[in-house]
Amino acid sequence: MSNQDRPIYINQTRRGIYSSAGKVVYQIATEIVTNSGYSGDTRDPDYLLNLFVNTIVSEDDHTQDTFSNYANLADLDLIPADRQAAINASLNKYRDNVNIISFDNLSVASSAAKVVRDTINNIVDTYLRVKDDFIGSDTYYLPYPPEVATLRDTYIQAYTASRDARISAESAQEEAQVAYNTAVALEEVKSDCRDKLCEISDILASAQTLAQLVGSKYKDTMLELIEAAEGAEGSTVTDLASLKSWLQTNFVSQNIVHDSEFLKAVGANSGTGLNLLSLILQSSYKAQNDCSIMDTNLVAAKADVALKLSDLNNKQEQKASAAQAEESSLGTLTIYCPNLDPASL
Repeated sequence: MSNQDRPIYINQTRRGIYSSAGKVVYQIATEIVTNSGYSGDTRDPDYLLNLFVNTIVSEDDHTQDTFSNYANLADLDLIPADRQAAINASLNKYRDNVNIISFDNLSVASSAAKVVRDTINNIVDTYLRVKDDFIGSDTYYLPYPPEVATLRDTYIQAYTASRDARISAESAQEEAQVAYNTAVALEEVKSDCRDKLCEISDILASAQTLAQLVGSKYKDTMLELIEAAEGAEGSTVTDLASLKSWLQTNFVSQNIVHDSEFLKAVGANSGTGLNLLSLILQSSYKAQNDCSIMDTNLVAAKADVALKLSDLNNKQEQKASAAQAEESSLGTLTIYCPNLDPASL
């Protein structure tokens, strides 16, 4: 197929921008453009130009308009392509040729960009095929032969089956979307929990390293105190009792107290020094184990997100395929049974 057979083309711009919250938002901007080199019906490019259906939130502020859905064959005739015309007709929807959507996740945005292109392609392809099937003239001798009359039921069954398949595919996609959103939320929570827990583990690991030095510092401090007592001017330290008396008098001058450089002094009811060290070592060991467990849980959460995203992408493709099949069967049904309302089936 040459470009002369294509009534429109699209320009799609994909980029990452920073939101006001400082996070990266992945934006997809798609514009539909008429193909001036199209050799078919000159009305086709203009007819297929506006395929994005928007909902009007406020008549006075077009910036609040929201993207609703892609136009189907009926929308091309029923929904205006001009916003003011829709307002004048008391409608809350209109069609546009520009669509901008944003995602927080790069993987989802990448899949969505293809979905936009494929959906537009399906609309154009369906329109051209249905139109080509419709245009022309035929002569029918009535009544139909019995074998031809049964085709009506065949086309109805084909349409209802494709419609039900599309509805089922939409339901499956919604379930997959919920499962994916839940998995992403769990991953974010587990990631945040892991970061905080492992940060505490790192702090306790440093405390554990310092705790190994406390025993030797006890010994060095005691020896320094004894040597200071023995070498003090006018020292009267001759036995254990006099050493205790000297320590009580000179404890502060030897810097053996908690001062303002400490965040918090150990209270009298905090237990012995060995119990305190034991608690530090136990807390550090538990924090390291918990951090390791959270690492494993986070890896599993990331794998679950990837699995749910893959399932969501598959469900989106199945939905698009089902929608295309429904459009095709509806086009055939409309041609063969023009007076039949599909909504009545």
